[in-house]
Amino acid sequence: PVVTTLAADPVGVTSATLNGNVNSDGGAAVTERGFVYSATATTPTIGAGGVTKVTVSGTTGAFDRGLTGLAANQIHYFQAYAINSVGTTYGGVQSFTTLTPAINTSGTPGALTTDHGTASASTSVSVSGANLIANITATAPSGFEVSNNNSTWGSSATFTQSGGSVEATLYIRLAASGSVGAR
Repeated sequence: PVVTTLAADPVGVTSATLNGNVNSDGGAAVTERGFVYSATATTPTIGAGGVTKVTVSGTTGAFDRGLTGLAANQIHYFQAYAINSVGTTYGGVQSFTTLTPAINTSGTPGALTTDHGTASASTSVSVSGANLIANITATAPSGFEVSNNNSTWGSSATFTQSGGSVEATLYIRLAASGSVGAR
């Protein structure tokens, strides 16, 4: 067979779609096609150590296979392959690197002061995330409270990711420290 390995697209944090093409069966019917991939073998082949084989139904033409459960921020090597009665043909090695989740804060919180028994006014920082596979939860250190809306306060605040991204404001304040005279 004549096989071409095409670029992986799309690539996510823990997933990727492998793409290939069996351009021609070479005169003998294709009995199996698919991909071999590895995070360690730079030229993955069927049966080699550390290599995973995934089959895709069909004979000739373009094909793809989605992978999930991959490690974030890791390079993977892969090849399309096809088998017929003449033998196994590989389409050439391609590689991709899974994305890295990123969480950033920007801004400097203002100074906080409080009277005994009263929570302080709030200050804030911007929170952003990209390539996320889960929500962001901010946890307040002892003596502080956090909020994602500047009205509901607690020991943690959760920011829901949408499409792998978050753009939000984290509000911070000193917690009330008990009633006057208590200790």
